[in-house]
Amino acid sequence: MFLLLFRTNETAFLQTKCKLLNDCKLWCIVSLLAGTFVAAGGGVKANILFFTRGQVTEKIWYYDLFDIKIGKRTPLSRKHFKEFLELLPM
Repeated sequence: MFLLLFRTNETAFLQTKCKLLNDCKLWCIVSLLAGTFVAAGGGVKANILFFTRGQVTEKIWYYDLFDIKIGKRTPLSRKHFKEFLELLPM
């Protein structure tokens, strides 16, 4: 499963991350640039979290999409995840 986690409420953000770490196997975090999802609020930081319920987190693979340029005319697309998908540990 995956989840988009927006950092609009710091308390809820931290509680959700702790729950995922304690109750699920959180195996991958993809860090997105602030403002990737403008509808969530201008400049909001977002992460994509991949997890499996009912297992324990042992290690987390972290992937940062820091170098992509996202805007109204250049939205987030499948091509931005090309390298991520090539490197994705299976």
